[in-house]
Amino acid sequence: MEKMEKVEKMANAPGDRFMGSPSTSSTSGAVSDVEPDDLEGFDDYTIASSWEKFIANVEEICREWQAAGPYDLLNLGATLVQGSRNLHRIHKQVPFGKKLYVLILFFEVGSGDDSKEEWPAGLHHLQLYFGVTDFLVAVPVTLSGVILDAPEATTLLSTVAVALSSCGSHWPAFVPVHDRTRKAYRGVQGTSSSYSITFEADRIGSWVPVRFMHLEGLYELFVSKVAFTAPNTAAVPSLRVEFTMRLTYQAPMIGYEYQNKGGPSSVAEAKPDYDGESPNEPTWDEDLPWAEWHSVDDPIKGFELIAIWNKRFVNDSMEMSEYENTSTFNADEWFLIPTFAMDKEDDQPEEGFAVRLEGLAKAFHVAGNAQFLEDFANVVKPEMDLLLETFNVPPPGVLERVVKDLFYEAVTPTGEGFTYESRGHSVKGAPRDSLFGRFVMQSLFFGTCNIKAISELWLEFVREIRWYWEECQTLPRVSPDESPDLRTCLLHQKLQMLAVCIKLKSEEKAKNKSAKFAASAEKTEDEKTRASQREQNDNHQQNDELNVPNLDVNHNVDMDTKLQELNLKEVDGHFTDSKSPEDEMESLFNPGSKSPEPPLQIEAWEHPGEDAIVEHGQRSPSVHSSEDDEKWESCSTGDDEAESKDERKGSAGPLGNMMLLNVYEPLHVPITQRLPVMTEDMLLERKQAIAALSRSHSEKEARIRLQTDILASDMSAFKAANPGAVFEDFVRWHLPDDWIEDDHEYVQDGYSYSRFLSISTETENNGEPWPPRGRLSQKMSQPGNVWAQIWDQILPEAAYEQRPLFDYKREGEKVMHYLDTVRPQQLIGQMLCTAFMTCTDVLKRTKTGDFSRLQSELAQLYSSADIVLEPISTLSKSDLPSNEDVEVWNKALLKLCGVFRTAERNVFVAASLYQKLKLAPRSLEGLYNSFLRDGKGLARVSVGGSSNSKDEREQIAELFPPPDSTIDLGKRLRMGNYLNGYEPDVREVKLQCYEDDLQKTSGSRNGRRTGGKGMASHRMYISGTANDLQVALSVVSRD
Repeated sequence: MEKMEKVEKMANAPGDRFMGSPSTSSTSGAVSDVEPDDLEGFDDYTIASSWEKFIANVEEICREWQAAGPYDLLNLGATLVQGSRNLHRIHKQVPFGKKLYVLILFFEVGSGDDSKEEWPAGLHHLQLYFGVTDFLVAVPVTLSGVILDAPEATTLLSTVAVALSSCGSHWPAFVPVHDRTRKAYRGVQGTSSSYSITFEADRIGSWVPVRFMHLEGLYELFVSKVAFTAPNTAAVPSLRVEFTMRLTYQAPMIGYEYQNKGGPSSVAEAKPDYDGESPNEPTWDEDLPWAEWHSVDDPIKGFELIAIWNKRFVNDSMEMSEYENTSTFNADEWFLIPTFAMDKEDDQPEEGFAVRLEGLAKAFHVAGNAQFLEDFANVVKPEMDLLLETFNVPPPGVLERVVKDLFYEAVTPTGEGFTYESRGHSVKGAPRDSLFGRFVMQSLFFGTCNIKAISELWLEFVREIRWYWEECQTLPRVSPDESPDLRTCLLHQKLQMLAVCIKLKSEEKAKNKSAKFAASAEKTEDEKTRASQREQNDNHQQNDELNVPNLDVNHNVDMDTKLQELNLKEVDGHFTDSKSPEDEMESLFNPGSKSPEPPLQIEAWEHPGEDAIVEHGQRSPSVHSSEDDEKWESCSTGDDEAESKDERKGSAGPLGNMMLLNVYEPLHVPITQRLPVMTEDMLLERKQAIAALSRSHSEKEARIRLQTDILASDMSAFKAANPGAVFEDFVRWHLPDDWIEDDHEYVQDGYSYSRFLSISTETENNGEPWPPRGRLSQKMSQPGNVWAQIWDQILPEAAYEQRPLFDYKREGEKVMHYLDTVRPQQLIGQMLCTAFMTCTDVLKRTKTGDFSRLQSELAQLYSSADIVLEPISTLSKSDLPSNEDVEVWNKALLKLCGVFRTAERNVFVAASLYQKLKLAPRSLEGLYNSFLRDGKGLARVSVGGSSNSKDEREQIAELFPPPDSTIDLGKRLRMGNYLNGYEPDVREVKLQCYEDDLQKTSGSRNGRRTGGKGMASHRMYISGTANDLQVALSVVSRD
């Protein structure tokens, strides 16, 4: 049985199947008749040699690839060829004796042979040389990758051809020969008929004969090859040849030169002897928005202009030479191709914001390991030391430069940086020209933007801010005249709050200084007066014998007595209310024991006027400005001339012709207190406190007091400025919309909506009747209205007599405490939101032309940033994320950085194209869309083809300026076809001729590109540059 299994195994050996010889079946039949004992020592000579084994292996691989098809080959590990649109490759190693070869199949996916382009982009050089589509290449596994021995190349090529013929494949097969720099190949292709095709390519790289520099000589070279392979045409003086030509003109940017000229992947590299741009040559991006932070190498180092003459027939060399003198503007097609710089190596630093944002995202992930930033700056724990050992901090000189930029080279803020807010994005950041926005951008480029470097910079940042607070110096890059913008991040709001506090502190300091100076001057004058009085008294004592009492009147004011009368006390050099907050609140709602007021009707709090209590800013007109503090001072000094005879206090002047309702006096606008400045967290705390005070009766009263402190202050100031005023007068000033002018008293359900007293006689006031006729709105006139109750209980006090609504000292210290104790994750989270939005706005502001696809990409970036950053921007000290949330956010942030990197790269390319092609908008847009669609290596745009093609070609030709007079044109090739004085850098020509007996032979998809005209009997591809000449010839022959 073992012998039978051995025989069956040998009978089913691959060699019998792939060789396909007639003796296979007969041999198998003979073996089946042999007794098992007679098979001892049987040898199968059909697979004995290494050559036959190699054929069998190649045949098996080819059958496997044929059966799979192009789409299944993609699943088997096929990869896209670099620089190609749809050419893929798959390979397998095949042993041949003691040597090892790699069999590579190049195949296209989703393409046919009916390409309309004569010179399509993205072709493999073998496709360009021989016009093939799918093909095999057998490469030895050696350092050179070529076969240097001619017999070995012949054996290998014939072996592959036999294997392909055995499996019925018509793939062309090639082997590289000679030196690798020659790009020499030999190849063969079998067909289904009695014809075969041989291929050969070689290159001259040192010296090119002069006659091959011209089209006439190339035509003669092709005719000689046809005569050599077809003796019947040797006597023919001329031959009808199909001709097509492609010229390539290259224009690198300053400081760059082309490498691999004429190759399928020409790139521009920096000149070896070029030491950078001279002072007279500015960088390409010096006027672009990102130039303030970093500079980027121009992604486009030059342009290639492709001029194509489509297929036409020539009959002799003289006709061929005429095309050498033809102007490039007469070419059938023009294509503009940008040349990109070589990609950076892995060890070279990456340019742009993307890599910095990634560093900030990693810092956010690490920030959860400590509660304070000092733990990262001053490492004392061993585990922290291990975590931060790879993080570097820039030297002190860099830190000083950054601090100098932030504080001592500051500019006036403009409030710019909210372009994302105008688009409805919900991420809260800081304006790019604000102090915190500038800090964030400096942090991105401070070292590698790691958590340790950020901590060092933040601590120095806070120390500098504290100096500004203690010394009452105006905070740079923050406007002191603006309230905190709730659309921004919390740190920016805190700095806005601090700027307001510094301004108030500075004003108070200046007032105290002026008061001390005035008091000192008054004291000096008093001393002079007292000295004069003492001298006068001495004179009286000398002249009079009787002891007459001193009748001189002392006009000095007892300040202590006055302070006690006004309930004021001196604190830190200035005067404040001596009453405690509890006493103030008690006196606010319970003015005295002689005529106690009824308690507040808490149930009336649900009145429609509740919203008006909170929305206090509707008073008209605004009565507190930068000049009000001076009026406060004048009022507090007791200037009786500024007040009326009825002890009017704290008035800013009459409000037009408005008169009070009950007394014939003009309505005066009161000087009110400065509204409290609140940040987002303060408003949230206030809201939570109000929500918590809603259970018991006392809590509801406290809630009302908390909500109406500003309203009560305004009412008290209004009463002081308008003695005899009634509640309706206050509503007319504070909420004009709730006062309805009418000629009669409005009564509903037995209740009068006009509380002012009726006066029988009318007195004219500048032609206006008095008293004014009108009524309160229904909302303000309902019984139990909270506003009316507060009005009845409040005492008249001018603003300077009231307890301040905003304690700038306490709030300033609270801001400094927040900056000192901010959690690392909270800081980095707000930095992330500011950095992403600022960097995205930089990309948005870049001049790139009207590219709809780029705008859509940036809009998608904004949308993605909203989704990822919105939860991070709302982090607070009391609601820090869990480790699981941080891991999820870290992955989302890194993914967002990848999206940003792609958008940034596209913006760089678009900006560079716009600078160079803004006068050719159609070519500009087409080239950018091609870059997005096809990538770097295949981006190109057709120039011309319309009525204004000539003008467009002239604009593109300006990219190739005339040569400098210092260039030795004698060293250049004299090939003709000038463009602005330049000859083409590369000239490619394809020549073909047909035989009548081969016109009906059609090439399959696995064969050559024939364009539907049948197979050419001879085809030659010629590529000539300044230093070499590449020639590839394919010939159809009969077996």
